[in-house]
Amino acid sequence: MRGFTASRFSFNTAGGRCEACEGQGMQRIEMNFLPDVQVLCDVCGGKRFNPETWRSCSRARASAKPLR
Repeated sequence: MRGFTASRFSFNTAGGRCEACEGQGMQRIEMNFLPDVQVLCDVCGGKRFNPETWRSCSRARASAKPLR
């Protein structure tokens, strides 16, 4: 598996997670006079991993199913 360590598949550490949403799958848009809005991350599409990590392991795909 390309020599990845277990930390590559953690949403809490950089490397495997999507850096745009920091592994949250959602991005927060701050509104001035309205409550903040959360939208699906446009980089990862809510998958929470970067593309290289997402492709490398079927476990990543299986772990994302309950999160949708």
